[in-house]
Amino acid sequence: MSWLYFANRLVELPLGIVGVAMGTVLVPEMARALRGSEIGAVARAESRALELAVGLALPAMLGLMVLSAPIVRLLFEHGAFTAFDTAATAQALTWLALALPAHVLVKSLSPAFFAREDTLAPLAAMLTGLAVALVLAVVLGHFFGAAGIAASIAVGAWSNAASLIRRGAANFGFAIDDAARRRLPRIAAAALVMGALLWLAIIFIPPPAHGLAQTVVLALLIAGAMAAYGVLLSLFGVTGWRETVNAVRPTKPGDLRA
Repeated sequence: MSWLYFANRLVELPLGIVGVAMGTVLVPEMARALRGSEIGAVARAESRALELAVGLALPAMLGLMVLSAPIVRLLFEHGAFTAFDTAATAQALTWLALALPAHVLVKSLSPAFFAREDTLAPLAAMLTGLAVALVLAVVLGHFFGAAGIAASIAVGAWSNAASLIRRGAANFGFAIDDAARRRLPRIAAAALVMGALLWLAIIFIPPPAHGLAQTVVLALLIAGAMAAYGVLLSLFGVTGWRETVNAVRPTKPGDLRA
């Protein structure tokens, strides 16, 4: 229970920052576009939501997977929390991190239903994912313990996202613009390259086991990965530094269409 609890707390941080904020902005924007019958505006909103979901969730997922052990060791390994607990929690975190893109996708896809006053489809998708997670948790948890339960949660999350995509395509059809079709593969490539670089850095510069040096090295690795990801996005022609800053800057309600 403790291994899953601590691992889940680390996954909730990026999920809360990205998913909740994105859903809060997208629901009113899509509702206005639908009331005005602006198909292009709906497609733009859905495209930007998908780009934001992939662009933030993928590097967060890879970062948590690669740095799972150093992060857990730094935050929790003291007192009764031993090195064995660190290894088990890091393993659970690796599996739970795989669910992060799915959770963020659900946050970005649900507003398309809410804006159309359809709350039943997201509920049904969530119940489907929950059922899948529960059934698999009973089986995998019996054989693999906490890691099996974490893997079940990840499969359930992806089942939820897949169900939303399927229902949306059948009911009204998700539409993304040409810019999203061009950017999404490049965003995924940039995230994968960043993850590979971070993995190589861990091999050649392993964080110290304890002390202030552990905090400094881990902070440098995270900052370096973020900087590398930003450079890769620019090199791949996805976005520049100015556009990135403007995208995350708080926007006035009247400027949402921009």
